[in-house]
Amino acid sequence: MTTSNAIKYSLLFPAVYFALGIVVTFEKRFEPDFLQTVLFIIIGSAVLWIFGLFFSVLISAIFKSPGKESYFYFAGQSLVLLCCMGLVSFEIYRDHQHEKKYGNIEHNRSFLFLNRDGEVDEHTNPLYVKIGFNRLEAEFQNNNDFRLTDFFSFRRDSTNVTYTDTLHILFFKYRTKDKMELFSKIHVFEGKAEMKIFNADPLTSEEYRLASIEDKKEDELVEQQASEMLKELQEALKRDSNKRQ
Repeated sequence: MTTSNAIKYSLLFPAVYFALGIVVTFEKRFEPDFLQTVLFIIIGSAVLWIFGLFFSVLISAIFKSPGKESYFYFAGQSLVLLCCMGLVSFEIYRDHQHEKKYGNIEHNRSFLFLNRDGEVDEHTNPLYVKIGFNRLEAEFQNNNDFRLTDFFSFRRDSTNVTYTDTLHILFFKYRTKDKMELFSKIHVFEGKAEMKIFNADPLTSEEYRLASIEDKKEDELVEQQASEMLKELQEALKRDSNKRQ
């Protein structure tokens, strides 16, 4: 095989790099910037191919064996490919270990709109959600042992002789490391959380079933009110437009 043919055949390597890049980033295919990621993979594949050519020339210059230049070109490309596969394998292993140790923790905080430190993000869930969630985490030896699948809450005003405060009733539904679907009920009052129900089965709990129905009704009411407000706004804009005409 001539050196020129070896270089032509080495064009298979960028195709392999591109395929590896797509496999690694495939789960992000629905993200808005995925096209930019694909463009980066294409450019990166070309750069790696050029690195392969550089190492090929370097190996050929070191060994200086006439007639074996084509093998040196493949050796250079293979060296870059092996390094690339090693880095990809290391990244996959590191991501797997990170998910194993912190995956559920990060998911739960994101699920409740909390930041990495468990603090309430501005303009998201209020402080009582963090208080209740911290109480739930305290029941587990490892905060990564459960993964939230649902959350809803209710408020009940409690009137005292001198002031009025609000009782927040929180329901957390989650999946444990044993793949069990469970729920907990927590009361938050005056900045303090009290566990009322822990690790109960939502399929057999009448209280959870009724609370879930009430939550759905509240969501439907909010959607209905939003729809009515939007309709009133559209009618007001239409009347205003007719007056101008």
